[in-house]
Amino acid sequence: MEAAGLMNHWPCLVIRGICDYSDSHKNKQWQGFAAMMAAAYALKKWLLPADLSINIEAARANHHPGTGAWFLKCDMFRKWEAGRLPHLWLYGLPGCGKTVLAARIRRHVLERRKYPLLSFFFDFNDSTKQNFESLLRTLAWQLCHSGTEALMRLESIFMAHEEGRKRPSMNTLQAYVKATVLTYGHVDVILDALDECTLRQDVLGWIERMSSGQGCDHIRFLVTGRPEADLEWGLSRAFSQQCFMRLENQAIDADISSFVAAKLESCPHFVRKNLSLDLKEQIRQKLGREADGM
Repeated sequence: MEAAGLMNHWPCLVIRGICDYSDSHKNKQWQGFAAMMAAAYALKKWLLPADLSINIEAARANHHPGTGAWFLKCDMFRKWEAGRLPHLWLYGLPGCGKTVLAARIRRHVLERRKYPLLSFFFDFNDSTKQNFESLLRTLAWQLCHSGTEALMRLESIFMAHEEGRKRPSMNTLQAYVKATVLTYGHVDVILDALDECTLRQDVLGWIERMSSGQGCDHIRFLVTGRPEADLEWGLSRAFSQQCFMRLENQAIDADISSFVAAKLESCPHFVRKNLSLDLKEQIRQKLGREADGM
Protein backbone atom coordinates (compact mmCIF):
# COMPACT_ATOMS: atom_id res chain seq x y z
CA MET A 1 0.00 0.00 0.00
CA GLU A 2 2.92 2.35 0.71
CA ALA A 3 4.03 1.99 -2.92
CA ALA A 4 0.65 3.20 -4.16
CA GLY A 5 1.25 6.53 -2.43
CA LEU A 6 4.75 6.84 -3.82
CA MET A 7 3.43 6.44 -7.36
CA ASN A 8 1.58 9.75 -7.04
CA HIS A 9 4.78 11.61 -6.22
CA TRP A 10 7.44 9.75 -8.17
CA PRO A 11 5.87 8.20 -11.29
CA CYS A 12 9.29 8.21 -12.95
CA LEU A 13 10.43 5.64 -10.38
CA VAL A 14 7.79 3.23 -11.61
CA ILE A 15 8.93 3.53 -15.23
CA ARG A 16 12.59 3.33 -14.22
CA GLY A 17 11.88 0.32 -12.02
CA ILE A 18 10.13 -1.54 -14.83
CA CYS A 19 12.97 -0.81 -17.23
CA ASP A 20 15.64 -1.78 -14.67
CA TYR A 21 13.86 -5.05 -13.98
CA SER A 22 13.66 -5.66 -17.70
CA ASP A 23 17.40 -5.06 -18.07
CA SER A 24 18.19 -7.47 -15.25
CA HIS A 25 16.02 -10.20 -16.77
CA LYS A 26 17.32 -10.81 -20.27
CA ASN A 27 14.01 -11.98 -21.65
CA LYS A 28 12.92 -10.38 -24.90
CA GLN A 29 9.25 -11.07 -24.28
CA TRP A 30 9.36 -9.41 -20.88
CA GLN A 31 11.43 -6.49 -22.19
CA GLY A 32 8.85 -5.75 -24.87
CA PHE A 33 6.02 -5.89 -22.36
CA ALA A 34 7.92 -3.70 -19.90
CA ALA A 35 8.63 -1.07 -22.55
CA MET A 36 4.97 -1.05 -23.59
CA MET A 37 3.76 -0.64 -19.99
CA ALA A 38 6.25 2.13 -19.32
CA ALA A 39 5.15 4.00 -22.46
CA ALA A 40 1.46 3.60 -21.59
CA TYR A 41 2.04 4.92 -18.07
CA ALA A 42 3.94 7.93 -19.41
CA LEU A 43 1.15 8.73 -21.88
CA LYS A 44 -1.53 8.47 -19.21
CA LYS A 45 0.42 10.70 -16.83
CA TRP A 46 0.76 13.24 -19.64
CA LEU A 47 -2.87 13.18 -20.77
CA LEU A 48 -4.45 12.97 -17.30
CA PRO A 49 -7.72 11.38 -18.50
CA ALA A 50 -10.71 11.38 -16.15
CA ASP A 51 -11.43 8.15 -14.27
CA LEU A 52 -14.87 7.20 -15.59
CA SER A 53 -14.92 3.87 -13.75
CA ILE A 54 -16.30 5.64 -10.67
CA ASN A 55 -19.37 6.91 -12.54
CA ILE A 56 -19.87 3.65 -14.42
CA GLU A 57 -19.67 1.51 -11.28
CA ALA A 58 -22.00 3.85 -9.38
CA ALA A 59 -24.53 3.66 -12.22
CA ARG A 60 -24.20 -0.12 -12.32
CA ALA A 61 -24.81 -0.33 -8.57
CA ASN A 62 -28.00 1.72 -9.01
CA HIS A 63 -29.19 -0.35 -11.95
CA HIS A 64 -31.95 -2.81 -11.17
CA PRO A 65 -32.00 -5.89 -13.46
CA GLY A 66 -34.49 -5.39 -16.26
CA THR A 67 -34.80 -1.62 -15.96
CA GLY A 68 -33.84 0.28 -19.09
CA ALA A 69 -34.72 -2.70 -21.28
CA TRP A 70 -37.66 -0.72 -22.68
CA PHE A 71 -35.23 1.83 -24.11
CA LEU A 72 -33.01 -0.75 -25.81
CA LYS A 73 -36.14 -2.05 -27.55
CA CYS A 74 -37.63 1.32 -28.50
CA ASP A 75 -37.78 2.38 -32.13
CA MET A 76 -35.49 5.41 -31.86
CA PHE A 77 -32.65 3.53 -30.18
CA ARG A 78 -32.89 0.68 -32.66
CA LYS A 79 -32.68 3.15 -35.53
CA TRP A 80 -29.65 4.82 -33.93
CA GLU A 81 -28.00 1.46 -33.31
CA ALA A 82 -28.62 0.37 -36.90
CA GLY A 83 -27.31 3.65 -38.31
CA ARG A 84 -30.68 4.84 -39.62
CA LEU A 85 -30.71 7.71 -37.11
CA PRO A 86 -27.42 9.63 -36.95
CA HIS A 87 -27.61 10.94 -33.39
CA LEU A 88 -29.74 10.89 -30.23
CA TRP A 89 -30.36 13.62 -27.68
CA LEU A 90 -32.04 12.06 -24.62
CA TYR A 91 -33.39 14.63 -22.23
CA GLY A 92 -35.33 14.37 -19.00
CA LEU A 93 -35.85 15.95 -15.60
CA PRO A 94 -33.34 15.54 -12.74
CA GLY A 95 -33.51 12.15 -11.07
CA CYS A 96 -35.16 10.30 -13.96
CA GLY A 97 -32.24 7.88 -14.33
CA LYS A 98 -30.37 9.34 -17.31
CA THR A 99 -26.90 8.37 -16.08
CA VAL A 100 -27.96 4.83 -15.18
CA LEU A 101 -29.50 4.55 -18.64
CA ALA A 102 -26.36 5.97 -20.32
CA ALA A 103 -24.20 3.39 -18.54
CA ARG A 104 -26.64 0.66 -19.58
CA ILE A 105 -26.47 1.82 -23.22
CA ARG A 106 -22.67 1.94 -23.04
CA ARG A 107 -22.54 -1.64 -21.77
CA HIS A 108 -24.99 -2.75 -24.46
CA VAL A 109 -22.91 -1.18 -27.24
CA LEU A 110 -19.64 -2.56 -25.82
CA GLU A 111 -21.07 -6.07 -25.84
CA ARG A 112 -21.88 -5.81 -29.55
CA ARG A 113 -19.35 -3.37 -30.94
CA LYS A 114 -17.03 -3.96 -33.84
CA TYR A 115 -15.77 -0.38 -33.85
CA PRO A 116 -14.50 2.25 -31.36
CA LEU A 117 -16.81 3.47 -28.62
CA LEU A 118 -15.94 6.73 -26.88
CA SER A 119 -17.71 7.87 -23.73
CA PHE A 120 -17.61 10.58 -21.08
CA PHE A 121 -19.69 11.21 -17.97
CA PHE A 122 -19.85 14.85 -16.90
CA ASP A 123 -20.21 15.20 -13.14
CA PHE A 124 -21.07 18.16 -10.87
CA ASN A 125 -19.28 16.40 -8.01
CA ASP A 126 -15.93 15.90 -9.75
CA SER A 127 -13.93 18.85 -11.06
CA THR A 128 -12.01 16.55 -13.43
CA LYS A 129 -15.24 15.78 -15.30
CA GLN A 130 -16.72 19.20 -15.89
CA ASN A 131 -14.97 20.83 -18.83
CA PHE A 132 -14.13 20.50 -22.50
CA GLU A 133 -10.42 19.94 -21.95
CA SER A 134 -11.06 16.98 -19.66
CA LEU A 135 -13.42 15.54 -22.27
CA LEU A 136 -10.75 15.79 -24.98
CA ARG A 137 -8.01 14.33 -22.79
CA THR A 138 -10.21 11.38 -21.89
CA LEU A 139 -11.33 10.70 -25.45
CA ALA A 140 -7.72 10.90 -26.64
CA TRP A 141 -6.76 8.29 -24.03
CA GLN A 142 -9.60 6.02 -25.12
CA LEU A 143 -8.70 6.43 -28.79
CA CYS A 144 -5.04 5.52 -28.31
CA HIS A 145 -6.25 2.07 -27.20
CA SER A 146 -8.29 1.59 -30.37
CA GLY A 147 -5.40 0.51 -32.60
CA THR A 148 -1.70 0.64 -33.36
CA GLU A 149 -2.01 3.62 -35.70
CA ALA A 150 -3.88 5.66 -33.09
CA LEU A 151 -1.28 4.83 -30.45
CA MET A 152 1.65 5.69 -32.72
CA ARG A 153 0.02 9.01 -33.64
CA LEU A 154 -0.34 9.94 -29.97
CA GLU A 155 3.20 8.81 -29.16
CA SER A 156 4.45 11.08 -31.94
CA ILE A 157 2.61 14.04 -30.39
CA PHE A 158 3.97 13.08 -26.97
CA MET A 159 7.55 13.10 -28.28
CA ALA A 160 6.97 16.44 -30.03
CA HIS A 161 5.96 17.88 -26.65
CA GLU A 162 9.42 17.32 -25.16
CA GLU A 163 8.59 13.71 -24.29
CA GLY A 164 5.63 14.79 -22.21
CA ARG A 165 7.24 17.70 -20.39
CA LYS A 166 4.91 20.10 -22.23
CA ARG A 167 1.15 19.73 -21.99
CA PRO A 168 -0.85 19.37 -25.22
CA SER A 169 -2.93 22.39 -26.20
CA MET A 170 -6.67 22.24 -26.77
CA ASN A 171 -6.08 22.58 -30.51
CA THR A 172 -3.63 19.67 -30.45
CA LEU A 173 -6.09 17.47 -28.57
CA GLN A 174 -8.95 18.36 -30.91
CA ALA A 175 -6.80 17.68 -33.96
CA TYR A 176 -5.70 14.29 -32.62
CA VAL A 177 -9.24 13.20 -31.73
CA LYS A 178 -10.64 14.26 -35.10
CA ALA A 179 -7.78 12.83 -37.17
CA THR A 180 -7.98 9.50 -35.36
CA VAL A 181 -11.77 9.26 -35.52
CA LEU A 182 -11.65 9.90 -39.27
CA THR A 183 -9.49 6.80 -39.79
CA TYR A 184 -12.37 4.55 -38.72
CA GLY A 185 -15.46 3.66 -40.66
CA HIS A 186 -17.72 3.96 -37.64
CA VAL A 187 -17.42 5.57 -34.19
CA ASP A 188 -20.02 5.94 -31.41
CA VAL A 189 -19.70 8.74 -28.84
CA ILE A 190 -21.77 8.63 -25.63
CA LEU A 191 -21.80 11.83 -23.56
CA ASP A 192 -23.76 11.77 -20.32
CA ALA A 193 -25.07 14.69 -18.24
CA LEU A 194 -24.09 17.47 -20.63
CA ASP A 195 -25.90 19.89 -18.32
CA GLU A 196 -23.20 19.23 -15.69
CA CYS A 197 -20.50 20.64 -17.97
CA THR A 198 -19.07 24.12 -17.43
CA LEU A 199 -18.57 26.35 -20.49
CA ARG A 200 -21.02 24.22 -22.45
CA GLN A 201 -20.67 26.29 -25.59
CA ASP A 202 -17.20 24.85 -26.17
CA VAL A 203 -18.54 21.29 -26.06
CA LEU A 204 -21.63 22.16 -28.10
CA GLY A 205 -19.47 23.77 -30.78
CA TRP A 206 -17.25 20.69 -30.88
CA ILE A 207 -20.26 18.37 -31.18
CA GLU A 208 -21.54 20.46 -34.09
CA ARG A 209 -18.18 20.33 -35.86
CA MET A 210 -17.74 16.61 -35.27
CA SER A 211 -21.29 15.65 -36.24
CA SER A 212 -21.70 17.74 -39.36
CA GLY A 213 -18.17 18.32 -40.64
CA GLN A 214 -16.86 16.98 -43.92
CA GLY A 215 -16.18 13.25 -43.72
CA CYS A 216 -17.88 12.94 -40.31
CA ASP A 217 -20.99 11.02 -41.40
CA HIS A 218 -19.76 7.89 -39.62
CA ILE A 219 -19.61 9.56 -36.18
CA ARG A 220 -22.76 8.94 -34.13
CA PHE A 221 -23.47 10.84 -30.92
CA LEU A 222 -25.76 9.81 -28.08
CA VAL A 223 -26.05 12.65 -25.57
CA THR A 224 -28.05 12.85 -22.33
CA GLY A 225 -28.93 15.82 -20.15
CA ARG A 226 -31.61 18.05 -18.73
CA PRO A 227 -33.83 19.98 -21.17
CA GLU A 228 -32.13 23.34 -20.62
CA ALA A 229 -32.51 26.13 -23.16
CA ASP A 230 -28.85 26.52 -24.15
CA LEU A 231 -28.45 22.78 -24.64
CA GLU A 232 -31.62 22.53 -26.72
CA TRP A 233 -30.48 25.44 -28.89
CA GLY A 234 -26.89 24.21 -29.26
CA LEU A 235 -27.84 20.65 -30.10
CA SER A 236 -30.49 21.79 -32.57
CA ARG A 237 -27.61 23.23 -34.61
CA ALA A 238 -25.91 19.82 -34.67
CA PHE A 239 -28.83 17.37 -34.67
CA SER A 240 -32.14 17.37 -36.50
CA GLN A 241 -35.33 17.42 -34.42
CA GLN A 242 -35.98 13.77 -35.24
CA CYS A 243 -32.96 12.96 -33.04
CA PHE A 244 -34.55 14.54 -29.94
CA MET A 245 -36.14 12.09 -27.50
CA ARG A 246 -37.81 13.01 -24.24
CA LEU A 247 -37.55 10.27 -21.62
CA GLU A 248 -41.23 9.66 -21.03
CA ASN A 249 -42.44 9.42 -17.46
CA GLN A 250 -44.60 6.39 -18.20
CA ALA A 251 -41.65 4.24 -19.26
CA ILE A 252 -39.52 5.40 -16.34
CA ASP A 253 -42.42 4.79 -13.94
CA ALA A 254 -42.55 1.19 -15.19
CA ASP A 255 -38.88 0.82 -14.25
CA ILE A 256 -39.63 2.29 -10.82
CA SER A 257 -42.51 -0.15 -10.35
CA SER A 258 -40.19 -3.03 -11.20
CA PHE A 259 -37.63 -1.75 -8.70
CA VAL A 260 -40.25 -1.36 -5.96
CA ALA A 261 -41.58 -4.88 -6.58
CA ALA A 262 -38.07 -6.33 -6.21
CA LYS A 263 -37.45 -4.40 -2.98
CA LEU A 264 -40.73 -5.58 -1.49
CA GLU A 265 -39.61 -9.16 -2.08
CA SER A 266 -35.98 -8.82 -0.97
CA CYS A 267 -35.74 -6.09 1.69
CA PRO A 268 -35.72 -7.71 5.17
CA HIS A 269 -37.87 -4.89 6.56
CA PHE A 270 -40.72 -5.74 4.18
CA VAL A 271 -40.16 -9.50 4.29
CA ARG A 272 -40.61 -9.50 8.07
CA LYS A 273 -43.96 -7.74 7.72
CA ASN A 274 -45.22 -10.62 5.55
CA LEU A 275 -47.28 -8.29 3.35
CA SER A 276 -50.10 -9.79 1.33
CA LEU A 277 -49.77 -10.04 -2.44
CA ASP A 278 -52.64 -7.60 -2.82
CA LEU A 279 -50.99 -4.98 -0.60
CA LYS A 280 -47.64 -5.39 -2.37
CA GLU A 281 -49.36 -4.80 -5.70
CA GLN A 282 -51.10 -1.69 -4.36
CA ILE A 283 -47.78 -0.29 -3.10
CA ARG A 284 -46.05 -1.07 -6.40
CA GLN A 285 -48.76 0.58 -8.49
CA LYS A 286 -49.11 3.63 -6.26
CA LEU A 287 -45.39 4.38 -6.09
CA GLY A 288 -45.02 3.73 -9.81
CA ARG A 289 -47.87 6.07 -10.73
CA GLU A 290 -46.87 8.87 -8.36
CA ALA A 291 -43.15 8.75 -9.12
CA ASP A 292 -43.80 10.87 -12.24
CA GLY A 293 -40.53 9.80 -13.80
CA MET A 294 -38.40 10.69 -10.78
